[in-house]
Amino acid sequence: MENSANMHLRTQLMLEIKSQLNTRKMTQAEAATLFGVSQPRVSDLLCGRHDKFTLDTLINWLSKLGKRVDLVVLDGDPSLRLACPAQRCGYRMTRLY
Repeated sequence: MENSANMHLRTQLMLEIKSQLNTRKMTQAEAATLFGVSQPRVSDLLCGRHDKFTLDTLINWLSKLGKRVDLVVLDGDPSLRLACPAQRCGYRMTRLY
């Protein structure tokens, strides 16, 4: 469960970075310069290579894009999360700032 939750979070962050790069029409080289990495490293992200990125790295990259990442912790049965919104399932949501 831990690995799938981690991969899910990384996927969400990677998709947001990709979306931001597309919106800004940034090339891989421009993004690499902004992030302080090589162009092939940005290519890894755009190709969806989850195993090559940590949550810390992805959060730092979003920060360099001017974005803030908030973590929401939910109480409740994880199987219910897909079936109904948090408010109707009795989840308690906590934001960490």
